[in-house]
Amino acid sequence: MEAVLERLRADGYDAVTLWMLSTNDRARRFYLRQGWSQLSGQRTQEFGGQVVTDHRFGRTLVTGGNPPAQIFSRPSQ
Repeated sequence: MEAVLERLRADGYDAVTLWMLSTNDRARRFYLRQGWSQLSGQRTQEFGGQVVTDHRFGRTLVTGGNPPAQIFSRPSQ
């Protein structure tokens, strides 16, 4: 994970977000230990014939920064 986050920093990103299944407690604990924070926002989608709920997590890539408040797109080149 650190290699991916470092690559994102090098590419100019200052924050990242991800969506995680609400029922995946193991992943939730993992991301929280890795410095991610749960953000406001959730979505529902159909997956394998089931409707599932996802929660949004974020992590800043800059020292002392706050977790992202919105979904970020790729920075302009």
